[in-house]
Amino acid sequence: MIQKGKVISLDGEYAVVEVMRTSGCVGCSKQEGCVACKKKIKSRAYNKAGAKVGDTVTLESRSDTVLAYALVVFVLPLVLTIAAYLLSGLFFSAQLPQILVSTCIFVLTYVIIYFTLDRRPEVKKSVKITKID
Repeated sequence: MIQKGKVISLDGEYAVVEVMRTSGCVGCSKQEGCVACKKKIKSRAYNKAGAKVGDTVTLESRSDTVLAYALVVFVLPLVLTIAAYLLSGLFFSAQLPQILVSTCIFVLTYVIIYFTLDRRPEVKKSVKITKID
């Protein structure tokens, strides 16, 4: 995935880059008429190119990495929640305990994702500034 943006601040070997949101506008016929098309988002990127504040840069991230994050964040909690609900049905005859167990698993899954996935060094460098335009 390649995106252009503007560096708004630096933090050591990382830069905060402001980019225009485009993914939601791909199928839009106007592509600039709505508020969502003009929304700017901030991304923290590994600054291997040595960009300075105010520079227009090219950001890159591997598509398989983005898809893996989507799988972990959206699909994994859902699958584990359904599995917890079905397995808890073997131990509890009432539906309320099944719902409570599956809800706890759902929340616990996101807590584990937050504290493990986002903290790994290779994840922190998944979005990189590759070129100063």
